[in-house]
Amino acid sequence: MNQRDPFLSDLLHAMVETASDRINAAVAASAILTPLWRERVRLLSEDAALFMPILGVAWLCVQIIAKLIELRCRVKN
Repeated sequence: MNQRDPFLSDLLHAMVETASDRINAAVAASAILTPLWRERVRLLSEDAALFMPILGVAWLCVQIIAKLIELRCRVKN
């Protein structure tokens, strides 16, 4: 027979009763687990720092080309 301890169940329910409690629990858990994912986040940040300028230039080129096409269509009409 699978019975749960009602005290433990009530205690866990009371710990995450409100949205604020849930947020606090998530923040505390992530703070405890920081050493597990901190290195991955640092590596992701370094990669983003390398690629974002390249993507920014590419996006600027797309915007310039789109504006030139728009101006060419305006002149034709």
